[in-house]
Amino acid sequence: MANKTHFGPTEGIYNPVKRYAFTNWTVEDFLGQWNGDTVTIPCNAGPRSTVTLPEYLAVKFTRELVDREMIRELGSSALLSVPSARAPYEQKTVRDIPLDETDPQVQLMVMQARDQVMADITAQINKEAPKAPASIAEMAPINEEAAKGLEEFTELGKAAKKRAPQKPKGVATV
Repeated sequence: MANKTHFGPTEGIYNPVKRYAFTNWTVEDFLGQWNGDTVTIPCNAGPRSTVTLPEYLAVKFTRELVDREMIRELGSSALLSVPSARAPYEQKTVRDIPLDETDPQVQLMVMQARDQVMADITAQINKEAPKAPASIAEMAPINEEAAKGLEEFTELGKAAKKRAPQKPKGVATV
């Protein structure tokens, strides 16, 4: 976090395993909203003012706390989008918690992600491509239900819309 000038996800993607220490260093409790719930992080009241958050909440709450305090201290929102002006506030608010790959919870999440990827790959491999009909007789006939989607393009579709199927002109029966 020390060299960053703007806190946010790497390349626009949130890492579900990454955790951050979020500190409310201000003189006012921080109230964050997520999924309809209010999260209260007490003001600078010792160890209770620092909490561990997943990346998506750390980014959201950091943005909100930094915005609030910059407006309060500077009296304007003019510098809110200036990374170098935000950096000192962000550095006081959030710090990266290094990932411990030996942590059982991290290992479990990695195994679950690996299993899900393998299941997705297996499902794609096991899908058989639809076979093309070998003859005209094998082709599925276009019935009234299927023709409804074609109603504005074909005579058969127009007939299906009127609920009076007609034999298409110029089509030989097999």
